[in-house]
Amino acid sequence: MKLLNNIEPETQSRHKSVFNATWKVHQFDIVMPSETRGKTISLNRLYLRLANSTKVEVQGGFIDSWNGQFTTSLSKGTNGLYEPINEYQDNYLLFDFQGIEIDVPANGILFFKMQWISGSNYRLDTGSSQYTTTYFQNDTLRPGNTSFAIEYRLSMELELQLAHSDDGVSFSEFYNLDISNIPQFRFLKIRAKLKGGGPIIETGASRQTPILSSIKINYDELSIEGRLTDLERLNAINMAKLNFKSNALLKSEKYKLYDMVIDTFEEDSLILINNNDSGNKASLYDKNQGRYIGEGTLETVSEEVSSYCKSIIIDSECEGCEFQYSLDNGINWSVALPGEIIDVSAWSDRQLKIKIDMLTPSSVLTALSYAWA
Repeated sequence: MKLLNNIEPETQSRHKSVFNATWKVHQFDIVMPSETRGKTISLNRLYLRLANSTKVEVQGGFIDSWNGQFTTSLSKGTNGLYEPINEYQDNYLLFDFQGIEIDVPANGILFFKMQWISGSNYRLDTGSSQYTTTYFQNDTLRPGNTSFAIEYRLSMELELQLAHSDDGVSFSEFYNLDISNIPQFRFLKIRAKLKGGGPIIETGASRQTPILSSIKINYDELSIEGRLTDLERLNAINMAKLNFKSNALLKSEKYKLYDMVIDTFEEDSLILINNNDSGNKASLYDKNQGRYIGEGTLETVSEEVSSYCKSIIIDSECEGCEFQYSLDNGINWSVALPGEIIDVSAWSDRQLKIKIDMLTPSSVLTALSYAWA
């Protein structure tokens, strides 16, 4: 919530302008800040400073010109002791508009009109000249600057939020952008939340629509050392995958397992099983490094093995994983230990699937092989 403060700096009093049965109608202009001009604002409270604590009742609302019609409903001003800004506790008329929305003209000038109901008191005219220029008591122009404050906010809003990540896969929750404290991470997601200006009552459409034209991010280029580090990391991953393929082939030859699947995940080839919802698959597959990372359950597609198959062997490059296999297309599962020969002669079905349980958010699956004979 923003505060328009026309209480300070204080100026010299020139005409306090009484509210009573003779002087019933009071009007003054409000010069709104430039950020609100031509936009829709939501009004919360208006505080009008009084000369003393004597009881007075008035009602007030916004009008479209000095002699115009009310554009808002009337709010009864409550006479009491308030402190709209620090160290300025005093007697004020409080008009509570409870968040009604109003369009601020392009010139930024609003008009506020008050009508006396009962009692008697004076407006305090020691306010700043920054946000008001004119005051009428009935139809008589009075000198002095009305002392007042308004709580408001822009109805049309643009809110930017960020999420960050070290690996481009696991991101933080979105949080509001603090322009003075930009997080230093390699991967960022940006979310823009746009709110239109208050609706047109007849149609429900927004009176104004915010437009996001561009987002510009300044960043430091990765140093030569950083680039070399990235290349070394990628080379290490590729060498590990190549070694895995070689070892898998050697092992299949050793055990005479001549039908084999080797997958080093250059593409997203596994199925994510997550309460029958595969919509989060991208949250586990890291296409930049060709691996799966995170917590979840993965399955291979079904492979039809030969009828004479009596044993299978499963191997992997995986941290924080457990394995199961099925020969009836995933209806029944049995535990599998990587690297051990599994006797499957008792199975009558021949639709082989492998299940990988990624146990923790830091689990990583880089390669998988399975062979049978």
